[in-house]
Amino acid sequence: MLENGYSNIHIELDSLMAVQLINKEVAGDNANQALVLDSRSLLKRTQSVLTHIFREANRNADHMARLGAKQQEDLVVTEDSPQSVLHSVLEDGLGVRNSPYSPFG
Repeated sequence: MLENGYSNIHIELDSLMAVQLINKEVAGDNANQALVLDSRSLLKRTQSVLTHIFREANRNADHMARLGAKQQEDLVVTEDSPQSVLHSVLEDGLGVRNSPYSPFG
């Protein structure tokens, strides 16, 4: 993130325990200590914030992560969201759940 000039990022994560560990709200174990310390350091250096959101609110991010796992590039910056995400946002705004056209089921 630093290499690309990004800072002051608000990161939302649907794992409450991970957020609490990284934000020092609960004591951690040694198994993930290096990852937790690296995460804290990166958040501090980029002046970024990590907060918890519920899994239902993170559905578009989960979908985008699955799309990203299929691509070869390390970082892709676009001006437009993928069409499948636009459909999901529209469904969410209309209060539609489990549409047969949704990539989320």
